[in-house]
Amino acid sequence: MKCGWCGELTCFVTPTCFVTPILPMMPRLAPSSLVRSSARARPRHFRSSPSSSCMSFVERFIKGGLFGLAFALGWFAVEGLYLALQSASAPVWSAPFNVGVAAPLVLGAGLAAAAIFAGWSLYLDAFEPARLLVQRASAWLWRGSARQHARRSAWLLALPLLLAVWFGVGVVTGEAVLSTVKTTAFAVLLIAGVLLVAALALALIAPLLVLPLEALLGWLGRFVPGGALAPAYTLAVLGASGCLVVVALWFALPDVIPHLPWHFVASLLAGCAAVAGTYKLIERWPGHVRWLASASAGLTILLGLGTAYMPVSLAKARGVFVGQTSVASAWYGVLDKKLDYDDDGALHVFAGNDCAPHDPKISPTQSEIISNGIDENCSGADLSIDLADFEEGTSSHPQPEGIAKKPHIILVTTDALSHGHTNMAGYKRDTTPELAKWAERATVFENGFALAPSTRLAMPGLLAGMFNSMMPLKKTRIHPFPWKRETPSLASKLTERGYRTVFLPGDKLFVPKTWRGLAHGFDEVDTKPMRTAKDKGHTAPELTERAIELIREHKGKKPLFLWVHYFDHHAPYEVPKGHEVFEGNERVDRFDNELRWTDKYWGELFDAIAQTYEPEEYVLAFTSDHGEAFDARHKKHHHGYTLDTPVLHVPFVIQAAKGRGKRVDGLVSHADMPVTLANLAGIEADEDWIGESLVPVLFDDKPVQKDVVFGLFYLPEDRKRSQDPFRKLSMRTLDFAYIEDRRKGHRRLLDWKKDPVGLDNLADEKPEMLEMYRYVTAQKLEWLRENERALRLRKKGKEKNRKVRKGRKEKKLRKGN
Repeated sequence: MKCGWCGELTCFVTPTCFVTPILPMMPRLAPSSLVRSSARARPRHFRSSPSSSCMSFVERFIKGGLFGLAFALGWFAVEGLYLALQSASAPVWSAPFNVGVAAPLVLGAGLAAAAIFAGWSLYLDAFEPARLLVQRASAWLWRGSARQHARRSAWLLALPLLLAVWFGVGVVTGEAVLSTVKTTAFAVLLIAGVLLVAALALALIAPLLVLPLEALLGWLGRFVPGGALAPAYTLAVLGASGCLVVVALWFALPDVIPHLPWHFVASLLAGCAAVAGTYKLIERWPGHVRWLASASAGLTILLGLGTAYMPVSLAKARGVFVGQTSVASAWYGVLDKKLDYDDDGALHVFAGNDCAPHDPKISPTQSEIISNGIDENCSGADLSIDLADFEEGTSSHPQPEGIAKKPHIILVTTDALSHGHTNMAGYKRDTTPELAKWAERATVFENGFALAPSTRLAMPGLLAGMFNSMMPLKKTRIHPFPWKRETPSLASKLTERGYRTVFLPGDKLFVPKTWRGLAHGFDEVDTKPMRTAKDKGHTAPELTERAIELIREHKGKKPLFLWVHYFDHHAPYEVPKGHEVFEGNERVDRFDNELRWTDKYWGELFDAIAQTYEPEEYVLAFTSDHGEAFDARHKKHHHGYTLDTPVLHVPFVIQAAKGRGKRVDGLVSHADMPVTLANLAGIEADEDWIGESLVPVLFDDKPVQKDVVFGLFYLPEDRKRSQDPFRKLSMRTLDFAYIEDRRKGHRRLLDWKKDPVGLDNLADEKPEMLEMYRYVTAQKLEWLRENERALRLRKKGKEKNRKVRKGRKEKKLRKGN
C-alpha cells in the first residue's frame, strides 16, 4: 500500500503515514477534527520527502523536550525560592541550588516530554498537538447538547468531592503508616497502594454521585437560558468558589492556611506559566527552538554540576534542599543514601564535607580524638582542648537546714513561654506583672534552659531529669509515645517518700488517655477543671480555683506534691473576649494578650500559697516546658524544630525558705529541677538523672557548678524509619552557644546574649572556638548514643552500635597507652 506523499518505505517506519489513510475509514475511533484534517490538504511545508519527515520528528522531539525542561525549571526554581524565603537556615541566594540538586529530574522531565510530544504528534498526524489539545478542550467545554452539558458539568462538580475524599484517605493513611512503618520505601509503597485502591473504589462509585447531579442540572436547564450549563461556566464557578474559600479560610485561620505547603501550588502554576511562555517564544521565533532547548539543557547541567561540587563555604545553601517538604528534598534523600559510600552519614558532594568519602572513621559526623595528628571530623586540623573548662555539676545534695523535713512542693509550669518574653527579662510589654511580683520573693535563675524544643521532647527533662533520648518508650502508632512505668520520675520518688501527688492538667494532651505514662507516679490526675471550663482553650480560671482548693483543703500527715500545668497562651492564640490589653492582631500580639490573661491567675495561685503555708513549709517552683519565638528565624514554627535561644531559654524560678529575692547568673536546665526538688524533700537523686542539685545555690549562696548546658532535638520515631534520630544538638556556655544541624551540616557559633535570635554566625571569625565547642558536643553525642533507651533498636542495630562503641573505646585506650 502506498501512502501517496511519503513513499512505500516510510509507510512502515513512520506511524503518521500508515495511520493517515486509515483514519477516514474509522470515524468512531478517530476524532472528527482529525478526520477532517486528514481529508484536507496538508500545509505546503508538511509535504516533504522522507528525509524531511524524519527531520520533522527531530524537531518535534526537541520542541517537546523544551516544553518539559521549561515546566521542570519553572517548578524547581519557584519551589527553591519559596523554601529559601520561608526557611531561616537557607539564604535567598540558595534558591537556584534547588534546581541544581533536581537537575536529573529536570533532564528526565525534558526527555519524557520530548518522547511523549513527538510520539503523540506523529501518531495523530497533528503538526501542532498543543493547538489540537486546545481545540478539543474548547469543544468539550462549549459545544454539545443540553444533555451533554449537564453530564459534563455533573462530572466537574463531582470531581472535587471525589478528590477531597481521596485526599482525606491519603492523609489519614499517611499519618498512620508513617508513624508505624520503619522503612521509608515500604511506607511509600504502602501509601501508594492504598491510594490506588481508593482511586479505583471512587471510580466505581463515581456514577452514583454523577447521575443525581446530572438529573439536577438537567432539571435546572429548563429554567436557565440555553448554554448556561456549559462545562466552561461550571468550571469558572468552581474556580471562583475555590478562590473565595481559600481567601475566607486565609482570614479565618491565619495561623494555619498561610503556612500550608503552598509551594506545591505555586510551583505547578510556575511550571505551566513557563510552558505558556515557551510556546509564545516558539511562535515568535520558530527558528530558535534548538537554541532554546540547548540553552535550557546546558543551564540545567551546569546547575547540577555546580550544586554537586559546590564548596563547603556555600554549605548554607544545603538548607534549601535538605530536610524540606519538597520534591527536590525527597530526591536528595534518595541521592544521600546512594552517594554515602562509607555509610558514615556524610557526603563528599553537595557540600557534605566528607574529606574521606571511603573511610567511615573520618567524616564530619565523627568525634575528634585530641592531639593524635589525625583530623577525624574533617575540620582541617587536629584539635587541642582543655576539658576542665566544660564541666557539669554534681547531681545530689543532702537536705539543707531551715526547711521542713517533708515540705509541700508545688510545681507550676506553663506551655510555650520564653524567658525573654517576661517582665523579669525586661520585655517591652507588661505581659507578666504578677509573675515578676512573685519572683521578687524567690530565686530567679536568669539562664534557665529546656533540654528540647517541644512539649513531648522536653517533659522528660522536667519530670524525670533526663534527655528524651534516654526515656524508655513504648512503640505505638501515635504520638506522644507512652512512657514506660519503670521510669524513675520526681512524682514516683515523692510517692515513695510518702507524698500525696496530684497533677492538674490544663489541656487534654496531658491526660493519661492521650499521653500514657506522663502521669506515672501521681496518685491523682484531676481533669475536672479542664472538663468543666467554660472556655476549653482557656482553662486558667478553673485550674487555679481547683489548685487553691487542693492546697487549702489538704489535710493529714502526708505532705503534698502538686503539679499544675497551664496551656492558655499556646497556639492558636485566641484571646478571651474583652481581655485585649495590647493592640494588634498579629500572632505575637495575641500571644501577649493571652499571656497577660494567664499571668493574672498565676498571681492568684502564688498569693494563696503564701497565705496558706509558712516559708519553711513549702517549695514553689515555676518554669515553662519550652520557649515561644516570634523572630525572623521562626516565622512559621515558633518552637519545636530549632535549638535557638528563644526556644530553649525559659523562666526558671524557685521559692524556698532561703535565697528569696536573689538572682543567679549561672547556667541551669530542666534536668536540675527534679534533682533540686527531690533533695529539698530529703530524697537522693536517681542514678539516671543528669541534673545538678541547686540546693547549695539556694541555701548556701554558692554559684552554679556547671559550665555548660546542652540541648537536643531527638525524634524517637526516626528509629522506626531507619534514620538517625539525633537531628540537632546545642551546647551553651555563659558566653557562646554552638548549634549543630547534623542533617544539613550547618554549624553555628553565636554570642547568644547579644544576639539571641542567632542571626550573626561567628564560626568564620572564631574557628578555634568553633572546633572546641564542636568537640565537646560530639563527646556529649557519643554519651547520648551510649545511653539511648527511647525505642529499642533491633538486635542488628544494637550489635552494630555496640561494636562501634567498643572500637572507639579500644582506639582511645591505645592512644592513652
